[in-house]
Amino acid sequence: MYENVRKRINTQYGSINKLAKIIGVEACDLYAGFKGTKTLYPRYKRLIAEALNEDACDLFGEVQP
Repeated sequence: MYENVRKRINTQYGSINKLAKIIGVEACDLYAGFKGTKTLYPRYKRLIAEALNEDACDLFGEVQP
């Protein structure tokens, strides 16, 4: 669902699992969010964007609450 974001995570951190540990969320939630089987919460999007040194709106292409 968020293929470009996932590619950036893999480039910068090696895996979603490693990023999840760094930002303090469950890896299964991120994997499910990227797959589209679970909602990728706005808080998670903000944490991912901060870890990638990006603005969440720019990175995910939507306005964050």
